[in-house]
Amino acid sequence: MNSVVPHVSNHKLKLPELPVPPLEQTAQRLLESAKVLTTDENQIKTLELRIASFLANEDPKLQSRLEEYKKDPRNLLSLEQIWDDANYMEYRDSTVVNVSFFYGFVPMSRPLSETQFAARIAHHALQFRKTLFDGQLEPDFIDKDKSPLCMNSYRFMFDACRMPCKPADYVNVNRQKIGHVAVVHKGNWWSIPATTADGTPLSVSELEQNIDYIINQPVKEGFVGVLTTRNRDKWADIDPTNADSLAEIESAAFVIALDGMQTLDTPVTKSRHLWHAGDGGKFSSNRFVDKPAQFICWTDQSSNTARGGLIGEHSAMDGTPIVRFCEFILENIEKFLHRLEEPVDRSIANARTDNSMPLHQKMMMRSKYIVKTIQS
Repeated sequence: MNSVVPHVSNHKLKLPELPVPPLEQTAQRLLESAKVLTTDENQIKTLELRIASFLANEDPKLQSRLEEYKKDPRNLLSLEQIWDDANYMEYRDSTVVNVSFFYGFVPMSRPLSETQFAARIAHHALQFRKTLFDGQLEPDFIDKDKSPLCMNSYRFMFDACRMPCKPADYVNVNRQKIGHVAVVHKGNWWSIPATTADGTPLSVSELEQNIDYIINQPVKEGFVGVLTTRNRDKWADIDPTNADSLAEIESAAFVIALDGMQTLDTPVTKSRHLWHAGDGGKFSSNRFVDKPAQFICWTDQSSNTARGGLIGEHSAMDGTPIVRFCEFILENIEKFLHRLEEPVDRSIANARTDNSMPLHQKMMMRSKYIVKTIQS
């Protein structure tokens, strides 16, 4: 597909080029940064000597090659690619904590069930997606003078996934005509066709019916999501064998994980639940950490109301777009809380036979190879 970036033609988009600073400047910053990590004078002295040796022996040759490379306008995006590969895509350990980031959401002013909260997150997230794909999203600004920021990372916010590969991962964007949402509950995966052909989201009620149905299905615990937390080379070995099974998750607009009743009564326990998938990665099977945006919902045991947050995959997505995305969702949920729909009639979700609403589809991912890998 063609990558989608926001429409910014009404603004003079004068962005600075990616710099190639003098290496002496970079070396000084490296030394200053390292000094806050140790009080051992011997370590600092060793680093100073190594930096001096590098500047004297390697710097002139390597720096001149990089400066020549930058002169060619065709290589500007390649400089970005060098950064992405070296810092993210070539990284082989688990992306959990090492590459991922998370946000915890403040509680809503009105109590919501886990189903209600998840449906509203999905609806407003899909509204944001439509605004982006329609080219109507205003650019981000960096200062009072309305200087727009680069919006390229928005290409990877939806319908995208980090793909395990050797020697370096890559991001695949696979926009679907009918946008769908991947929902995971107790390690079992479901796909909800969640938009019309023009990207208009299903209503909150329709999404709520689908999610309510999923939560109330008697299922055995699944474990596929835990594979995304593994070493990237090991995950790359597994992924091609299950390409068809995983494609529905990888191409989903985003993931919603439903974690059920939880006792998370401190900032630390909430943070670990969102970032680490709980103590010891207990909820790793209920995650797919390769997705740029994954919403986590649970029911707080003390208040019996929904709580949530987001875990992001940093190679494809940065903090500024995700903050804007989350603020849009939460502000709109809060804005429309007074229009809370009536409780869902579960019999409608179970018995619907017409074609007036796209129905949930369970994704079967229990191939012998997957099961064997999980067990090992």
